Amino acid sequence: MLKSMKIGTKLYGGFGVVLALLIVLGVTASLQLSGIGGVFNQYEGLASSTNEIGRVQANVLEGRMGVKDFIIRGDRSAIDQVHDRLDAAEAFIDTTEQMTEDAAAARLLDGLRDQIDEYRAAFERATDLQDRRNELFAVLNAVGPEIERTLTEIMRTANDDNDAAAAYQAGLVLRHLLLARLYVMKFMDDNLADSAARAEQELDAMDETAATLVAQLDDDTRQRLARKAMDAADAYHTAFTDLVDAITRRNAIISGTLDVIGPAVAQSAEDFKLANKDRQDTLGGQAMATINQTILVTVVIAVVAVGIGVAAAWVIGRGITVPILAMTHVMDRLSHKDYDTEVPAKDHKDEVGVMAQSVQIFKESMQKADALAAEQAAEVEHRQARAARIEELNHEFDMGVSGILEAVAAAATQLQSSAQSMASIAEET
Repeated sequence: MLKSMKIGTKLYGGFGVVLALLIVLGVTASLQLSGIGGVFNQYEGLASSTNEIGRVQANVLEGRMGVKDFIIRGDRSAIDQVHDRLDAAEAFIDTTEQMTEDAAAARLLDGLRDQIDEYRAAFERATDLQDRRNELFAVLNAVGPEIERTLTEIMRTANDDNDAAAAYQAGLVLRHLLLARLYVMKFMDDNLADSAARAEQELDAMDETAATLVAQLDDDTRQRLARKAMDAADAYHTAFTDLVDAITRRNAIISGTLDVIGPAVAQSAEDFKLANKDRQDTLGGQAMATINQTILVTVVIAVVAVGIGVAAAWVIGRGITVPILAMTHVMDRLSHKDYDTEVPAKDHKDEVGVMAQSVQIFKESMQKADALAAEQAAEVEHRQARAARIEELNHEFDMGVSGILEAVAAAATQLQSSAQSMASIAEET
């Protein structure tokens, strides 16, 4: 097949094959690198989403610190801080969702948002209960001293009137009130059920002793003051009962929701980061495998391209040089008139074949020229022999004619001499 192809076609074909392999190499490498680029884009996305979820963790932590500040110190500015931090956390979750393509990770982010929403709602309920607690505590702080002043007034007037029983009974009521207020303050500090129960116990005792005081009093003024103290004590008791309920419910929200969801949010964020790390580790392995595969494919295609290029160069080179060297040898033989030498590559359809045909024509032309030269030499030799024969004949003719002419001349001379003799004789006669 190569014999029927032009040299240019062979060269272009060889270069074309090598170029095609190089194109395949480039395309393959580009596709592989594009795949690696996609892997690195995913890796970068995971790193960015991990960073964003870390910011979610930080904002939730700051929000939890704000919750503590509000619960412990009652700092109203902490409420805005909590909402701002939770808003920022949800904004970072939205940003992270835009970077996330994995369905499991998206579900984890949805769950994280739900947890933050639940945390926010629980905090709002806790703030309402905290406000209620503060209102009730303010009532206790207002009513308690009022009861003390009323009982003190009863004790003073009873003492002035030498009513020792009334003064004593009012003192008992005041004692239970002071103990109740003491345990109320203790409950406000430790929020323990025992402290609340002890305060309730003292309040119940205060109610009983106050009822006894009202029953014992004969003085209308002191009785009116005692009833006023009882009404205030009832209000105090009711406010404390509501206070215990508010604090208990608030603490239940704190311990059962806020203190549970807060760490759960942190754990969910940590789970998301760990899941991202696992995916990053997987992508890292995939990237390395793809890089190694790209290197292998590139090397293989490059080796094949070089091999084919070398083979094509060798085949094309031999297809050109071998016939040309053979024809050079033939030309040398022809220069020595060896016409029995066969011209090679005459069956080639390429430029070498054209050259071989030219050499064949040259050979045939030389043969014809030599034959013609031989004919011409023979003809020249024949002409030379004929010319020599003609010259010889001419010479012989010239020699014959010269003899005849000499004989004629001699005869003429003799005849002239005879004529003269005859003339002389005639004159004499």
